[in-house]
Amino acid sequence: SSGINAEYGLNNMAGLSLFLITLIVDFGLQLVFGVLSILLKSEKFYDLIGGLTHMICALVGVFYDWNVAGRISFEAKLIQALCICFWAGKLGSFLLYRVIKAGGD
Repeated sequence: SSGINAEYGLNNMAGLSLFLITLIVDFGLQLVFGVLSILLKSEKFYDLIGGLTHMICALVGVFYDWNVAGRISFEAKLIQALCICFWAGKLGSFLLYRVIKAGGD
């Protein structure tokens, strides 16, 4: 079992795979901000929170020990996550700016 986990990068932290941890983080953020959006009766931050969720999930992947059989360096994971963060931040902020400028979604 541990050979399969190491081969496919599913090293466990408290019995949870990287996929499950990322899933929990993703749904948790969406739930919190979804409830906040309902309470504020606004969808203005929908795209920004989507970008933020992408960034946080990418960074979880960097700092979670999912090194596939020793073949992926921390630096490579960090560069990939930073590219995702740049893209998600740029897109999320652009979409937020567009919504604010238009006065609604």
